[in-house]
Amino acid sequence: MSAFTEKYGISIDSSTLNEAQNYLTEVAATGVQSAVKPTLEQLKAAAASYKNVVEVLSVQVTNFENILKRQKALRKASASYNELDEYIANRTYVSDFLQSGIPQSLYQATFDFQQIVNNFLGQKVQTIFVYENDDGTPDLYDINEEQILNFDYSSRNKLVARYQVNNRNFQSALTKFTQDNVNEVGISNLKNTYKESMARFRASKVKRVMWLNPESPPKWRIMKVSAAGDINEAYAAVVLTRQETLFLNSYLETNIDTFMMKFVHYVDNISGLLQGDVSVGNTEYAIKSANASTLSLVQVINLANMIMQEDFNEDKLKELKDWYASKGRIRNKLVNSLGNTVSKDVQELMNVIESWEGVTVSS
Repeated sequence: MSAFTEKYGISIDSSTLNEAQNYLTEVAATGVQSAVKPTLEQLKAAAASYKNVVEVLSVQVTNFENILKRQKALRKASASYNELDEYIANRTYVSDFLQSGIPQSLYQATFDFQQIVNNFLGQKVQTIFVYENDDGTPDLYDINEEQILNFDYSSRNKLVARYQVNNRNFQSALTKFTQDNVNEVGISNLKNTYKESMARFRASKVKRVMWLNPESPPKWRIMKVSAAGDINEAYAAVVLTRQETLFLNSYLETNIDTFMMKFVHYVDNISGLLQGDVSVGNTEYAIKSANASTLSLVQVINLANMIMQEDFNEDKLKELKDWYASKGRIRNKLVNSLGNTVSKDVQELMNVIESWEGVTVSS
């Protein structure tokens, strides 16, 4: 961080920043290592420390985002030579900022604060990464947040951190997730079901997955799927809740029907602030996949503000968690069920499915 601040003549309150970071790291680590729940006073102090980190770094983040907006304006305009120089200088600044340590410090403090909140709630949180292999089948991995995050900016000119795996960080960022006593046939069929469902989603071009409902007579089912990440989350949900035995059927369309109707359909939009995407016992699993972004910083900052209020207590935190859960809505819905007649807008999808080996469409 010092090289960046010296290059651009920036002053950062390092003393306040270091003190706040050290407190967050210490309390977060204590909770993980000794399973000792932080006190309410420690939680409030952690919220205050997190706010200190945000306040120290926010000026630089705001300046970064303003430069991004300026770059966007310069790209749209017919720039003069002077403006071209400005554009090049700004591009260098953006690159330097992303590697400066400022985004890294901000997000590390965010992760530490979230860990402390989860420790206070008495829940374990584990981030799981769904990695799609070259052959299209998935595997689950535990992740090293520091190694897997890539700092970038969004289309709205905001700082973002995304989960990104490449040849350089694969070994250091990912550790294979394993379970005992899995049903190998079920897991194998599940992997193939995922592969086929994802292929149909990508081939549709309109965010649809279509399959033959195995009931007699066979009928087409079509589900609108919000994003590929929902298929990843559904796969992780099956594995983590150990329901692979639902996929022992040898008929692919039957397995796709189970996968879509029992898992993809129920992926929701609940905020991951105080709970994971998949809950198993006392463990909350946050499911991530390639290019997924981390939780919004605004949500975490608002939580810190709430905790710092004088009348805050544990019951209010639990009430907030319940409130978030109550606001969740199912993301993916069945949009149609077709018999022998097929509308023109899905005929292309049917043609794609019919062309794949092992899939027969009967009318």
